[in-house]
Amino acid sequence: MSISSVSATVTEMENWNADGRKRMDDLLKPAKEMLPEERVMYTMELQSDIEGQVRAEADFTRTPGYPGCWRIPHRWRSTPSCKRSGRRT
Repeated sequence: MSISSVSATVTEMENWNADGRKRMDDLLKPAKEMLPEERVMYTMELQSDIEGQVRAEADFTRTPGYPGCWRIPHRWRSTPSCKRSGRRT
């Protein structure tokens, strides 16, 4: 894994984070009145997108050549793939 690919992935995640934060703020303080159904729909879409992003980040951190498992969120620190690769847990 090259430093340029890591940098590109991190930049993509940071950009998504800013967009996701804006979407969440729009739900918490909408510019216009929302119907309850609209709020539920937008919340479910945001939740789905967040789950997808978390999955993508988890896949990225398990990629061969990633510096270590210590950056993986707590519930994944003891995964067999980290132990097999000999990476730090």
